[in-house]
Parts: sequence; structure tokens; C-alpha cells
Amino acid sequence: MIINGNLENFNGISYGLVNLDMNQPGIYIISGENGIGKTTFIEGVIFGNDEKITFLDESLREEYLNFRHRLISYLPQNIAQPFYTVETYLKNAMELKSSNEKDKARCWEYLKRFDFEIEGLKRPFKELSGGEQIKIAFVSAIMKDTPYLFLDEPTNNLDDASVETLKSIINELSENRVVVIVSHDPRMRSLATSTIEFSAEKVTQFNVADMIESTQIKNISSVTFNPFLVAKKLFLSPYNVFTLFLKLAFLIMIIILNNVFLLINYTTENPPQGGVILAQSGFGFVNDFNQLVKNELGIISNEFNKGRNIEWDAIVQLASLEEVERIVMTDFIYWLNIEDIAIMYQNQEGLLSDVFVVNPPSIIWEGYDIWHWLLCPRYLSQGRFPADGEREITLSTGLLQAHFGMTREEAYHSIGNHIYIGEQAHEIVGITYNHLAVISHHPSENFGFYTFDYETYSSFIAPIIELREARDWWSVQGIEPTFIFPIDNHEDVVLRYLLTEFPIAELYSEFFSITWMAGHNRMIVAELFNRNLIQIGILAFITMALTFNIKKLLKPELEMLEVYYIDKVQIKASYLKWILAGGGVLAILAVVISFFLSTFWSQMLWINLFNVAMIMSLEMIGYVLAISEPKKSKKR
Repeated sequence: MIINGNLENFNGISYGLVNLDMNQPGIYIISGENGIGKTTFIEGVIFGNDEKITFLDESLREEYLNFRHRLISYLPQNIAQPFYTVETYLKNAMELKSSNEKDKARCWEYLKRFDFEIEGLKRPFKELSGGEQIKIAFVSAIMKDTPYLFLDEPTNNLDDASVETLKSIINELSENRVVVIVSHDPRMRSLATSTIEFSAEKVTQFNVADMIESTQIKNISSVTFNPFLVAKKLFLSPYNVFTLFLKLAFLIMIIILNNVFLLINYTTENPPQGGVILAQSGFGFVNDFNQLVKNELGIISNEFNKGRNIEWDAIVQLASLEEVERIVMTDFIYWLNIEDIAIMYQNQEGLLSDVFVVNPPSIIWEGYDIWHWLLCPRYLSQGRFPADGEREITLSTGLLQAHFGMTREEAYHSIGNHIYIGEQAHEIVGITYNHLAVISHHPSENFGFYTFDYETYSSFIAPIIELREARDWWSVQGIEPTFIFPIDNHEDVVLRYLLTEFPIAELYSEFFSITWMAGHNRMIVAELFNRNLIQIGILAFITMALTFNIKKLLKPELEMLEVYYIDKVQIKASYLKWILAGGGVLAILAVVISFFLSTFWSQMLWINLFNVAMIMSLEMIGYVLAISEPKKSKKR
């Protein structure tokens, strides 16, 4: 190794004109005042890439540029303080070199020369004295078997006997190695075959012993950079594996909590069949459903309409719209009588003395069963309900026995038979539990349901108003459930009109339901995201707490690998890749867990990926803190 030229800004310091020859095997001792830049200089040689550093052998130059870990070993002055035992410390070094049994025996021989007891292998490295740590780190460095060995203040904390052992081993190594020692210890002067003096003015080399130029420098080391071993030492360390599982466990907990929240609040029910709007008078205020749909559609009621309810006169107004095909209204008086009788039937206080017939539009069975408990499809035991415009009937076996002369057995098997209501024959298509005879809807017939007609409307509502006034009803003008049938593809137009003109009315339809669900679910997801931020904030706190331990637990590992492989960039890049790989694993697990644990996996997927991104960001912060080095003031 030859260093020749003007070293300006060499590892942050300018050394001026330097001409050093460390080409031949021997011991080169660098001395000078404290703070003059000796350590900075050798670390510039070890880790830098200055073109003024050359070799007589071009193959060594190639090794220096591309495989420096095979050319140089380094014992730094500040030794990394890992959290494991001496045995693991040495085992790691052996493993990185892929050492054989012969290497292990030689390592133990070196330790015995320092009077190191076998019991000491079980002691934590951090608990060793400074001198003992030097001995272990020195043995670890020389076991790399590289042609160049750099030692920075190797006699720190060593007693005289240990220094003599150190000198003896260095002398042996220097027969076919270049050993560069930074030291101001006078006990080391006798070793030097060449001294390099650092002063404020210049760097000067003195040869104090004859160099044997014919001596062949030893071959490069067999150490190879193995990224999987780096991963094993860093990413797959017990600490990192523990934190990975901790974050995964927390992620699963967040997924479960979020899924429970969605199960309780997210709406996935199927909307009713389109083509009809169910409307009735509200209770004096704009309900939350209407308000949300209005917000979704951007509807703003004016001052005149904002408190308006749907009443009798509104039906005429609605019927005049060209987008409305027909309007079917509930006959209040008819149903009032039916309810009284139905209650008697339920309480078994009355007999099936008459057949009560209703003819609702079949749309009720297609999603509007919420309209009336008496017409709920759950009361259907066999068959189906009648279709509009046909002559079909659905009724109970009790009615069939009481009024149509059937036995119990015949009534149970009556579907397909015909019975007469008045003079009109009807085919039985279903059997119900409640005692109502439901027949096909015909606009010209009024059995509990009135189809709007301009000529008969006044006579239809007059007795209803009169009855309500007589009974002091809470709303004389309020309408009962009314079915508004828009012409094809105009449901949204009519619904917008109703929401604008009658914001207090209670409304329900396919378009209304879809619009409400979209707005409601968007608010739920937004609330879930806010809840998730709180949860991920807790995870952030935990991760950041672990980050401080990363500096303590991981940084010594990084420093040891950087020194061992003589490559800070590649080690940190390898670690970064494995952090990203860990984030990828978490992302894949988030997708899989979302799919298998969550009913709402598509909604949860993006939140979980956001959580993984947050975890990765926090992991990167931990990475930056782990690799960050405190700024040192560099003096010449």
C-alpha cells in the first residue's frame, strides 16, 4: 500500500503532502499528539476510496476497491459493545469467515496466550474489563487472516504482561503481513520496522529497521460478504424477530377491532327493488336519513320548504309531475278496521267471522315489507304472494276452513285451487299465518290500497280527515304510507323533488337506500380511519420506544459488521433491504389477514396497508437512529 500525494479533505481533514510506503510486510507505528488526526487518517485509508492510495500489485488494488474485507482487518479504538456473551462474540466472527475446526483451535490458542479462562466465554462481553475486551476484539480481528492489519491504540487498558503477549503475536503476524498500529504507548516502540510521525506541519515516515523486500505479503483472506449472514445477525436477530411479531400481533388486534367496528356500523343490506318510492308524513323535523341523502345529492331546501311535510295536497302536486306514472295510497280507515280485527285474532278473542281482503302492490314483497307488520313476508308459510294484475290470492288455512268449506288437510294442500271473492275467481298461490286474504293489485279496486285519481281523490280523503278530526288525531293532514311509481329511470328525479319540496317526509326507495348507504358508509370509514389513527398512534409510541432500544441493541451489531467487512455503506444498505423486506412481509400478511379475518376486507385492506406504511416509516426512523453517528469535531 502506497499513499502518495496532496491529501486535501482526506476523511474530512487536510494532511498536506503525504508520501507513505507500507508495501512490505512489517510493523508500521503511527504516532503523534492526541487530536492530530491519526485515527481519522487510518479510517480514511480503511473505509475511504482516495485515488492516491495505490498498490504495486494491481490485484491488491482490485481487492481494495471491490473486496476490501478480504484485504484489511481493523481493531478500532472504540470497540462495539454488543449485548451477548464472549463465546457468541467469537462465534459470530468464526461464522462470518466460515471457519473450520483448525481456525477455532487457533483462536483458542491465542486466547490462552492472554491467560483467558474458558469460564470467561460465558460472560457478557459488556461486563468484561476494557483490557479483556481489547484482547477478545484483537483475537477476533486477526482471525480474519488478511494481509493488512490496522490496530488503533491496541494497548489501552492492558497490563505489561498482556502487552508483551500482544507484541509477541504482532511480531509473528508481521512476518507476512502489513501491521499498522496507531499508538503513543512507549512499550510498542521496540516493535516498529517503520514509524510514521504526525505533526501539525506534515506527516513523515522513518524506517527504523531494514525492510526485507523479498518477503512475500500473505494471500488475501477467504472472508466473503454474505448478505444472508448479515440478515441473520441483524434482521433475524431475536430482538428484531420479537419486534416483528409484536407489530404483527398489534396489527392483527387493530384488524379485529376495526372489523368489529365495521360489523356494528357498516351497512351492507340489499336495497329494495327500484322503480317505486315509499313516502309518508314525518314527525316535524328532518330526520338523519333525509339529511344525509340531501348532503350526498347536494340538495339545499329553501327557507320556505325546509320545514315542510308531505300532506294530502302534496299528492295532487306529485301526480301532476310528468316523471310520475301513478300513486298508490294506503286506505287509512280500511286498515284501521283490519288492525282491530287482527288484534282480536291474535288474542283469540274473536272468530273468523269475515274475510278481510287487501290488495297491496306486489312491490311490497320485493323489499318494502317494513311497511306493515301484517304484510311481512315472514308470515308466508307456503308459496308466494299474488302478482299485480292477476287474479291470485294468498290467505290462511283458517280462512279456507271457516269460509270456503275446506278441511284442514285440503287447506294445507290448496295451492293451485280456485276460490271466489265475491263473483271473481282467484287462484290460491300461497298460504299465510295471519288471517288476511291478499289478492292481486288492480288500480280499479280498493281493498286497503287506493290508486290516485283526480276525480275520486277528494271523496277518498274526506272521510279520513273527518275521522281524524273526530278522534283528535295527532296529524289530520298527514298521509299514510304511499307508493309513488316514477316512469322508467326517473326515480332519482322524483326523489330529489321530494327531498327538496318535503324535507320532513319519511322516504324510502332503491336510489334513496343506495345513496344513504354510500354516505353512511363513507362516514363510517372516515370514523374508522380516525379510530385507526389513534390505534396506530399507540403502535407508533410502542415502536418509537423500541427505537431507542434499537440504538442500544442494534448499533453495536452494525458497528461490528462494518468493521469486519470494512464497508459501512454495504452493511447499512443490506440492513435497509431487510427492513423493506420485513415491511413487505407485513404488507402481505395484512392482505392475507384482511381477507381471512375481515368481512369487509376491501375496506380494511387500504387501512391495513396504511398501517403497514406507518410501521415502515417508524421502522425507517429506527433505522436512521440506529445508523446515525454523532458528529465529531475533526482537528488537524
